[in-house]
Amino acid sequence: MPGHAKIHHGVGGAEIIAGGRRVRIDASSHTLRLEGCAGATLELGALRSSLLTTMGFVSDELGLPLLGYDHTPVSDAAVRALRSAAAARGLHDASLEGAIAEVVATPLVFAAPFLEARWVWTDAFRFRACRVAIACAEDELLDDDTPAAAATVVERLARWREIFQHADASKRAVNAALTTYGETLPAAALWGLRQVPLSRARRAQRHLELLGWLGALPKSVDRDAVITLVEATPDGELDELLDGVDGLGAHGRSPQRMAQALVDGDVTNSATALQLARSALARAEDARRAPGQFPAPPIPLPSVEGIRWLRSAEELREEGTVMHHCVATLAQLCRHGDAFVFHVAAANSSATVHVDRSGQVVQARGPFNRPSSAADWGARALGVWGCGLWWTGLQESALAWPPGMAAPAGTRPLRSVRAIVDAYAAAVRGSEDPRALRAWFYPATWSAARHAIGIVVDTDRPNRARAFSVDGRCVGDTDTLDLELPGLSLQQIGSRPGRGGARRRLAYPFQDVHDDPLRHRDEPDRRPWEAPPPPIPYPVLAGVRPIADQRSSDEVAGRFAVDVEELVPRLRTGEAVLFEVTLDRGEVLVLVELGTRAVRALVSRNVSQPVVEGEVARLRRWTHGLWVVRVGAGRTIWIGDLRPPMATEPLRTVEEGALLYQRLVELHGDNDGALAAFFERHVTAAARGDAWLVVRDRAAGLVSVLDRKRTVIARTDELIAR
Repeated sequence: MPGHAKIHHGVGGAEIIAGGRRVRIDASSHTLRLEGCAGATLELGALRSSLLTTMGFVSDELGLPLLGYDHTPVSDAAVRALRSAAAARGLHDASLEGAIAEVVATPLVFAAPFLEARWVWTDAFRFRACRVAIACAEDELLDDDTPAAAATVVERLARWREIFQHADASKRAVNAALTTYGETLPAAALWGLRQVPLSRARRAQRHLELLGWLGALPKSVDRDAVITLVEATPDGELDELLDGVDGLGAHGRSPQRMAQALVDGDVTNSATALQLARSALARAEDARRAPGQFPAPPIPLPSVEGIRWLRSAEELREEGTVMHHCVATLAQLCRHGDAFVFHVAAANSSATVHVDRSGQVVQARGPFNRPSSAADWGARALGVWGCGLWWTGLQESALAWPPGMAAPAGTRPLRSVRAIVDAYAAAVRGSEDPRALRAWFYPATWSAARHAIGIVVDTDRPNRARAFSVDGRCVGDTDTLDLELPGLSLQQIGSRPGRGGARRRLAYPFQDVHDDPLRHRDEPDRRPWEAPPPPIPYPVLAGVRPIADQRSSDEVAGRFAVDVEELVPRLRTGEAVLFEVTLDRGEVLVLVELGTRAVRALVSRNVSQPVVEGEVARLRRWTHGLWVVRVGAGRTIWIGDLRPPMATEPLRTVEEGALLYQRLVELHGDNDGALAAFFERHVTAAARGDAWLVVRDRAAGLVSVLDRKRTVIARTDELIAR
């Protein structure tokens, strides 16, 4: 905690004091009961999600920034209170707590229902599978941290063997697996078995481990089909598969890596696991040589006649050949789901339209990169369709309801991002302007995910959403499309969702889809322009302002002997940013290329060369933060089943890492770019699933990088101390 916050520990409780205000943590009943400075109380079950809610409650009551102080002492105080309350009554067993923590530490072991369930204790000491179930069973209740949720988890643990039994599995086969291999299987694979319909006992551990790792993968239709196919495969063929014959040795003998390889295969055309593995290898090889079909958008494709999605690298190359432009260079973005490219045919003309992951139309061009009526019409149609992509840069499972807040009467609270997305879909069905709803829901959802507001829908009108502040005041309504975000600016929330990129949106406004395609045919684009914001906030530097619209560019052109109009096409598409630097007696125009991070002075007036170089150096330091362009904002960087260590906060998207980096720069600076290099290197590794980033102290800037064994391999401590 910062120096102005203090924690006093007692038996079964703790008191946190900051600025003359205090919050008491009471664990005497083996749950967490929080008492705030204004008489507010909150009772939580002893679950991992309770610790997050505790930190939010403490932050709100003491007036501390939710993301700007060290969470570790707060969560440690809560766990210490739970532990001391249990020990005072002779209910705490340190050896059992430690044995379960070997899988993953969980406050569930201090919950009143667990402390009273002695039969669960007995099995936990005897069976490792029971300890795995205790450590992991609360995962399905992450959106519920009440005492009743803890009681539900413990009730399930009374029949812990049934947790591992899939609905279609043989009870005898499951019991044989737990008895024979429960002590030796990796914990994640053992927990994954609950997704596997075991039909018979397995004679080799690696067979069972392969099935367990398949069950531990994220749920999908293909995963379930692969599990069914592999479970039905004879043992001899599984041995052949895991021995790495017929070219499968590239995957080694690791069941975990083989499980990941199998789900990449063509399960619909494979009769055996060997055929499935070979198809996976063939797909991987094809992707390396000539990448195949691109991932589809996360929402249904537009059902508008004349618009066709280009679904493969081959179709993209054909489009470039026919249209005589370089659309094929977008293949890499399309392969990663960062771009969706469409061919548009309308009114005897054609065009290619590029939509980014956030739903923004980036480019719309006819043959030879010229404007066309089809480009105008296609951009408008796909701009409306892309409104449904606003949520793809957010974590669907993120909690989005302020701790301790009660929903107004006659409303239903939306407690997760997924619930808010569903409410948006309901609102769009009764709306004629999805773009206005997108503009309301996106900042509202970001604010809700940071617990600054709560979003509800009316019980009698589920297509109407309203936003309320934590003090119960209505701050927004989808009927009027008003929205007031208490304590947060749009820069803090983020400019827009998606994985980012140097080119963000088209520079003209979208009109109705049903506009006449011939209306703007062959008209030169003389409309006023406005540059999209860069993927990171503009620099807050004395005398520096961005030239980001028609009016400011006209002002600059009148004072400098430079043709700003030549730069407008690049400024309006977000490829570059132009800054005017005003000094005591002179001015400098500085151009920043977002893709290459090149910074150069275009022209200056009444300024010496050393001063010009100094201003270029100032803006070059700002470009250190553009590492997010290369990595891609919004990409998930918490991949796999690794659990963050207790009292740490995981960074789940690139955008979260970018916001934290900017805060660290404000606090500690990054003149040489070392901090940016640290984030770019490790966030890139995390996006591949090779590393995980956790925050131990936001105020001090303590970030740790973990490997697959949860070992700390890098920290920001030395960089900041330097």
